[in-house]
Amino acid sequence: MAEIITGQSIVVVTRQQRSADLESGEKIILNLKDGVYYSLNEVARRIWELFQEPRQVYQVIETLTSEYDIDSDRCTKELYELLADLASRGLIEITNEAAA
Repeated sequence: MAEIITGQSIVVVTRQQRSADLESGEKIILNLKDGVYYSLNEVARRIWELFQEPRQVYQVIETLTSEYDIDSDRCTKELYELLADLASRGLIEITNEAAA
């Protein structure tokens, strides 16, 4: 069963992938589990960079709203959609464990 994404969820990029930056500003990702390549635009690339280390979703929302001209509600909605997509493809891990 897929994890529910909340502001407190901890997200990290899975080890089962390799990624590289393109000159166009995009990032390509190879999913090592299924051999499929994915492409991320500039903003999604920034999100990917932020989740290289485990972070809570709300921290990334704060970073994105300070770096880009986007309101918190729209940022949250679009980030949750992207994270759900990346999780369904096995590219990120989401946990909802309470902090110790």
